[in-house]
Amino acid sequence: MGWAEKTARKPTWCSRRGRRWRARHPEILALAPERNRLNRHRPSASPLLPLAGAPTSPSRLLFSPSPDLPHLPLSASLYPAQRPPSLLSPAVQRQRAMDQFHDRQHVWLRSRKRGRYLHADDDGVGVSLCKSRASMNAAWAVHLYLDDRDGIQYVLLQSAAYGRYLAGTDTSAPLGRCGFRVEQRNYDQTPQADAIRWQAVRAGLGVHRDDIMLRHVGTHFRYLRANGKFLRWIHRVTVDEYFNISSMMQWVVEPILPRQGMPRLPRPISERLPGDLSVVILGRAEAEWRTIPYVRAADDGSYRAEGADGLLHFMGRSVHRLREQLAPLLWGQFGVFDFIICLRPGREGRLTPLVLHLPRDGAIEIVVITDGTPGSAELRYPDVDA
Repeated sequence: MGWAEKTARKPTWCSRRGRRWRARHPEILALAPERNRLNRHRPSASPLLPLAGAPTSPSRLLFSPSPDLPHLPLSASLYPAQRPPSLLSPAVQRQRAMDQFHDRQHVWLRSRKRGRYLHADDDGVGVSLCKSRASMNAAWAVHLYLDDRDGIQYVLLQSAAYGRYLAGTDTSAPLGRCGFRVEQRNYDQTPQADAIRWQAVRAGLGVHRDDIMLRHVGTHFRYLRANGKFLRWIHRVTVDEYFNISSMMQWVVEPILPRQGMPRLPRPISERLPGDLSVVILGRAEAEWRTIPYVRAADDGSYRAEGADGLLHFMGRSVHRLREQLAPLLWGQFGVFDFIICLRPGREGRLTPLVLHLPRDGAIEIVVITDGTPGSAELRYPDVDA
């Protein structure tokens, strides 16, 4: 029996405890293949020495690296003196996980346990799991951020639907969910900006060796997790403490190929506008008004950070009516007729092309880019139907 199998069967007196131990120590099990390779090629003339203060009675020792070497405690077996530090160090393990994320690339994140995809809800705030991935709500743009304070690179996940970023909070999750709420937020350079920063950590073994866990930086190193392991109708996503590590925290990163050109806009939706029969006869409430500031970008895609070129008073969520009402304003001000509407998620957030209906809640800001300019060529669209 190999070293990995012995380690996986450490608590032999209770199978349930064994499964719990394996779930809580994925980083130890991930070291097994490299550790066995080092033992096979280690010269027998230079055996490892026991650690200072280690017990010498064979009955009290744990796993032996090989039959030709003296018995060592578990800590010495996992971290032998002759191992190359660059292979097994935690920094390298994090780097291998971060290598799956490339700046400005779009990805799907699939829960290994539930088989569902991370999904940005239509209200522009909530985050859940969805069975289908053929939607902009399930696509996330990678935004790599290098912190000047500590020199560590973080990954920010930006929704391809509404441009807002995946963020962890300190608000307790509702009953039936584990940990704390996860939501979509704008990106502003404030002390709360740490809420949208994540680090990827390797968590898989064997055929699942590329699985990752997303560690949240802003909430004391909690991990992104799916819910509904037993209550299957619960699809909300939360962050949970590191000591509650579980297979529900394992995620699969699936890259999305880019598509050429802007996708087709969705079908028009029915809304409760003034004069609608449901409003006049049934007395239902009308859709809410919102004030949308808009800015026109230069041909190279740059735009001013402060102020706005105009304000649009708009009712409802339809992206078609938004374009119809915005077109005469842009033609009168700038002589622009062919344009692309982008959402600006905060002062530091990257522009996201609006290809869906507006989110139900929250204020939005619009940046208009003239179609056919170098700035419009820099925009990327994920091919979610591939």
